[in-house]
Amino acid sequence: MDTESLSKQDTETLTRVIDLFSSIAAAALVTTGSVFMLASVPFLILVIWALQHVYLRTSRQLRVLDLEGRSPLFTHFLETSNGLASIRAFGWQSRLRAKNERLVDQSQKPQYLLYCAERWLNLVLDLIAGAQAVLVVGLAIGLRRFTSPGLLGVSLNSVLSFSAYLSSLVSGWAMLETSLGAISRLKTFEATVKPEDRSTEIYCPPPSWPSRGAIEFRNVTSIHRADVIGIRNVSLQAKPGQKIGICGRTGSGKSSLVATIARLLEIDEGKIIIDNVDIATVPRETLRQRLVSLPQDPLILAGSVRLNVDPEAQCTDEAVSAALDRVGLGDLAQSRGIMADVTATSISRGQQQQLALARALLKRQISGSTILLLDEATSNLDADTDAVLQRILREDFAECTRLTVAHRIDTIMDSDVIIVMDSGSIVEVGPPGDLMVKGSGWFAELAKTKG
Repeated sequence: MDTESLSKQDTETLTRVIDLFSSIAAAALVTTGSVFMLASVPFLILVIWALQHVYLRTSRQLRVLDLEGRSPLFTHFLETSNGLASIRAFGWQSRLRAKNERLVDQSQKPQYLLYCAERWLNLVLDLIAGAQAVLVVGLAIGLRRFTSPGLLGVSLNSVLSFSAYLSSLVSGWAMLETSLGAISRLKTFEATVKPEDRSTEIYCPPPSWPSRGAIEFRNVTSIHRADVIGIRNVSLQAKPGQKIGICGRTGSGKSSLVATIARLLEIDEGKIIIDNVDIATVPRETLRQRLVSLPQDPLILAGSVRLNVDPEAQCTDEAVSAALDRVGLGDLAQSRGIMADVTATSISRGQQQQLALARALLKRQISGSTILLLDEATSNLDADTDAVLQRILREDFAECTRLTVAHRIDTIMDSDVIIVMDSGSIVEVGPPGDLMVKGSGWFAELAKTKG
């Protein structure tokens, strides 16, 4: 909320400056109705100073309470979204819905009081403008020899605009003071929050890395959040070109295992070695550029088809069109053109995944990476799109070391090795055929329940 407040105030600062000069100009025009109005200027300044002193202090406190009141509500949203499975399992919907309504009501109270304070400010300023109008007319009638009808009309017209400019100026000044407090809180946040440790990222691998695709986990423990372990004491080896399927129940650590390879999760203990290089010594940006990934929910950029397939503009239009045709989007490229805009709502989920697949295909061709990470990439696909994906994986990524997080067991039955995870640890490893023979094994049980 602090960054939102600053972003808004940065764009409105010029408006506040304009309101200041407009208020001064309107006040000057008001005095043209009668030269004796100049005598009221000191009193007017004193009244406005007292008014802004009272209003600014109250408004500033209410705006701080408004920001603080939203924090419990946002925390409740986050905790609820993270615990949806438990909430549904224990039937806590009614209780949490009532808590949400209570928090919404509490968060809206400061906003309502702030609205009341703004209405009070507008009322007082209108009364001041009315008093000015009465004073101008009274002086014009009592001292008509010193009054010009034309200037009197200008003065009365300026009284109305003076009230509006003054109201906008005082309200904007109060919001600006609140934003200055936001700057202080953001600087405190920057000083107290520990940044990512990049002291070990000193090695720049050659452009061909990783050329083999050998991956080794050595007693790796990664942290998902401050109080949650992602994976725990994991040790495994993936040989070059090996296909590894990763499965397990919800929350078992499947996605965390893949995310740790890309250093999306911090490695708390152990090492991950890729082609004899400890990934902790490689800059994160470089590491992620050298890996090819296909997530469950692909990122669709706001822009053209070409931008989504080749975000860094490293390929020719012909290469982009060829990649689209390869993944089954040739008709889309021909009908709309690769420069046509596309959004997540203008194409189907299957087409989104096909765009992401075309992006991965080009990245593989450009970087020559030999590691492919798939995180439940087929969970939301129809049969036709799934068939296209499987064909691309077999033909274009045949030489890659492939780690596949599976939602459906049948999609990893052709893997060389199956890894079954539970509670962040590896509980079973082996070829799928051998694991299926174990009637009471973890993989066999998953195959029975998930199919």
